[in-house]
Amino acid sequence: MKKILPIFLFIFSFAVYAEGGALKLGVLPSNPNSQESLNVFVKFLSEKTGNPMELVIADVDDLLKGLAGGDISFADLTSGAFATAEKLYQDKIRYIATVAARNEKGDLVPYYKGLFFALKESSYKSLLDLKGKSFGFVSRSSTSGYIYPVAAIHGLGIEPETFFGSVTFTGDHAKIFEGIKGGFLDAGVSNYDAYDKARALYGNIFRIIGETEEIPSGAIVASSSVDGKVVKLAEEALLGIKPADPVVNYPGFLYKGFVKKGGGFYNLIKKLISRSVGIPYHPHP
Repeated sequence: MKKILPIFLFIFSFAVYAEGGALKLGVLPSNPNSQESLNVFVKFLSEKTGNPMELVIADVDDLLKGLAGGDISFADLTSGAFATAEKLYQDKIRYIATVAARNEKGDLVPYYKGLFFALKESSYKSLLDLKGKSFGFVSRSSTSGYIYPVAAIHGLGIEPETFFGSVTFTGDHAKIFEGIKGGFLDAGVSNYDAYDKARALYGNIFRIIGETEEIPSGAIVASSSVDGKVVKLAEEALLGIKPADPVVNYPGFLYKGFVKKGGGFYNLIKKLISRSVGIPYHPHP
């Protein structure tokens, strides 16, 4: 593997060689949950499946290759990474469940939105006010920071490259807010979790000036190399989580439950990714 974070190197050297038979749960560096809460989540799955399990942090390429090759047993993927995985590796990766938050009624909601931001003190009230202005996306692979926002912008009849004065890819959600606050960007796009962190850091200085369509939340998946009985135990554990269960109430863990949606739930994002990166699109039944 190549672009593995230092924390993974520590986990790998300490745990993988010590317990060669342990299952591995892989997450991306951008995972919104704190590392401590992810360790609690790993312990929860370990207890429910009856198998020792370890946390692995790796970039998307290594994570998907690890799943396809069987080196990584389970993974928490963004919706974009899951859509890409289904196209590139097909039957080597199995969908288990979709991540969900809870709305004000207490119902599980398996989606979120990309949000467009500017400073509150600015005169910008909508995307149409940004002609000739500097705009920030996160990265071309970011679901809420590029793929869905570009579709929303196109829906207004706007071409980002010609409408905005300049377009920057910050590489990180936090840097969208850093750029807007610092004046390097007039506006940008991110998501609510990143916005919540930015408000805690900078105060209530940002204005939401637009939003995307609903984006499917990320998916928990398994490598096809994992025993089917173990996968079933993991699925039952995730779908059986109750609002009061400690694992979803641990500080720093943002997921509030999991639902079974099926591959068709991700058809739109697969289509948008196909347009962005040229992967052939085939609708899931």
